[in-house]
Amino acid sequence: GYPESEIVGRHVIGTIVPETDQNDQDMRLLIREISAEPQRFEQSINENLLRSGERVFVAWTNRVVLDERNEVSEILSIGSDITDRKRAEDEVHRLHQELQAHAVELEGLARRQPQRAIAVVACDLVEREPLLRGADAAGQTGADHEAVGGLELLLPALRSVVKSVDLEV
Repeated sequence: GYPESEIVGRHVIGTIVPETDQNDQDMRLLIREISAEPQRFEQSINENLLRSGERVFVAWTNRVVLDERNEVSEILSIGSDITDRKRAEDEVHRLHQELQAHAVELEGLARRQPQRAIAVVACDLVEREPLLRGADAAGQTGADHEAVGGLELLLPALRSVVKSVDLEV
């Protein structure tokens, strides 16, 4: 973080908030909105900057402090770095889109050539088997491992089927 002498009295833009976010949105607009209506931003997630210039995602909890005239005197903020979670969510989203595109492609293939589609799906499952084995954290049992591992035995036969229909895997 910043030492007090480097941050107190400086504007948030250019210190902990970049001028633009990853989508090229002007962050000054967001800061103006927060200043005008801080109650709307009691919970928010923003792209922020570390002192090193690295961009991170922070989940903010903000509390407005009012003075004796019932006007905003300050905003107390606590932030949690959620960069790893955000990157994982982005990766899940990317993979989901990739799988959707693959599903559309397979649906078209299934309508035109059902046998070829079955071979492609089966080979795809076997090729991704190491990913399936990584499902331990999701509670996969030993029986599940045996079932998934058994797919390896089918791979040579599936490749033979695929070659017989002139399809590469």
